[in-house]
Amino acid sequence: MKLSIQFILVLFTQILFSQNYPITSITPELKENAKAVVRTQKINVDITSQNQVVITETKVITIFNEAGLSYFDAYQNYDKTTNIKNIEATLLDGNGLEIKKYKRKDFKDYSVADGVSIFNDNRILALSVNPTTYPVTLVYTSEVVSKDTAFLPTFFPISAYEMSLENYEFTVKYLPDLGFKYKEFNFEDFPITKTENNNILSYQLKNIKAIRPESYAPEMGKLFPKAMFALEKFNLVDVEGGATTWAEWGKWYNEQLLRDTYTISDELKEKIKTLVANETNPIAKAKKIYKYVQDKVRYVSVQVGIGGWVPMLASDVDRLSYGDCKALSNYTKALLDAVGIPSYYTVIYGGDDKKDFVEDVVKMQGNHIILTIPFEGQNYFLECTSQTLPFGYLGTFTDDRKALAIKPEGGEIVKTTQYKDEENTKHTKGEISIDETGKMTGLATVLSKGTIYGNKYRIERLEKDKMEEYYKDYFDYINNLKILKTSFINNTNTIEFTENITIEAENYAQNLEGKFFIVANVFNLYNDIPQRYRNRQFPLEIERGFVKTDEITLTIPQKYSIETLPENINISTIFGEYTLEFIKKTDNQLLYKRKLYLKSGLHDKTQYDVFRKFMEQIAKNDNAKLIISKK
Repeated sequence: MKLSIQFILVLFTQILFSQNYPITSITPELKENAKAVVRTQKINVDITSQNQVVITETKVITIFNEAGLSYFDAYQNYDKTTNIKNIEATLLDGNGLEIKKYKRKDFKDYSVADGVSIFNDNRILALSVNPTTYPVTLVYTSEVVSKDTAFLPTFFPISAYEMSLENYEFTVKYLPDLGFKYKEFNFEDFPITKTENNNILSYQLKNIKAIRPESYAPEMGKLFPKAMFALEKFNLVDVEGGATTWAEWGKWYNEQLLRDTYTISDELKEKIKTLVANETNPIAKAKKIYKYVQDKVRYVSVQVGIGGWVPMLASDVDRLSYGDCKALSNYTKALLDAVGIPSYYTVIYGGDDKKDFVEDVVKMQGNHIILTIPFEGQNYFLECTSQTLPFGYLGTFTDDRKALAIKPEGGEIVKTTQYKDEENTKHTKGEISIDETGKMTGLATVLSKGTIYGNKYRIERLEKDKMEEYYKDYFDYINNLKILKTSFINNTNTIEFTENITIEAENYAQNLEGKFFIVANVFNLYNDIPQRYRNRQFPLEIERGFVKTDEITLTIPQKYSIETLPENINISTIFGEYTLEFIKKTDNQLLYKRKLYLKSGLHDKTQYDVFRKFMEQIAKNDNAKLIISKK
């Protein structure tokens, strides 16, 4: 009888799974262009008090191939304020039949700080699944209880391309006395069902087809629906707070979380005062202190939101000589304080895609910390995690976005440095020569500024083999390439990076019936034509523009003369300008001049084909060949 009951229960469970999640029940529309399908995902956020939120989640996702496995995010962060009450998963085959169950003990438990002891309170439970066959379905459930109500989950159902949704539900249960607020984005074009009553807010989204990514589309947060939630009365790291404005929020953060963290010894204060004793200008002093920090400390990668919200003590950073973005920014602030230079701990969204603080949602935001120094009406922003970046230079990780500066009197939204299109420049000046075998020898001086500087300055620190690998990848359009010589000048005062490069390539000039066909653009050839779309879905965004100019002198063998030159080109569009000029100096020498100016901007999707044609014309003319023949 007992065996029969067990058999019936196992059979019932298998039938239940097969009835709910067989791959055959997915409609053909949801399989199209999909690497995975979310069968159902239900997230419930229950705010039970100012210092407790209970988050439960059930996610069932069918994965069609190995490429879709990354969409299964079975993990939970936890620390001393967060308790994982339950976490488990089940792996099903394509018919919905159980393959394996995973309990809490099957989830790997490790420190997010990679063994750095001072951060060991911050940990993560994560499950690694490696199916041998596809498709498979993964069922994941979790329940987490957190004291941190300052950081509520965001409703963001479409979080990946090439993943469709059968059903997605998000519910927030709140207490009105805590001042619950929310803001919705990009809801207009999506069939979201919203209900709100009895202090319960719910969203549901069904049958969303997989969306293909598109070149030059805005980042996903600008395209797809999301909602952010905040409390006017909240709790963070066991500290209760209340704020309705950024000024109030910043004042609370400064007084409750930062106030006792930037104390340093009198001995260190005197050391820093001596360091800057010969400087009278506050920015000159700040530069010396920034260099001191860069030389002394190293960065330990523990991000805001994972490594906690309170920086380690400045005195500990000085003693240990390492820290994360919070710790190093706070340490630098302490050193600046020692010589009377005001600076502000600044919370920001870091990443190459620009992301602003949402001004009208007063809540914990951001994933990174930098430092702001105000001086004579201008803000200088310091990236304190880098041992190599020049003073005041941000690059593409934190440029041109809204952030929150934490001042003693309160928080203030600030805008970080914007590098304008005409400031992002690369100028190449050089010479190339072709011998009678078609071999090319070239040398060039390349000067990079603005955001392009940030992509270039690290080259000088590469090992020889890595540097050669970098240039061969950069000049991947040149066959038989040899890097003969390189040297660099990194001017951190003017923030300019100069490369001096000498190269050669056998058979660079193509020999056809005694004539050589030569591409004059040796150092800056553009080949990356944007993808064509039959039915473009998204706007076109060029986040950062630039100006790239080239002046190359080309010398051919004495026994040859220039038979045919490509036409000079002058193209002007709303996206930028492209000019190309061949100036014949002698029978054996010409000057090649090129300018590409690409403008930043947001454009309607109907303009994409115009943009693509512009880039296609650039690629075509960059590859234009001149013909030389024997005299």
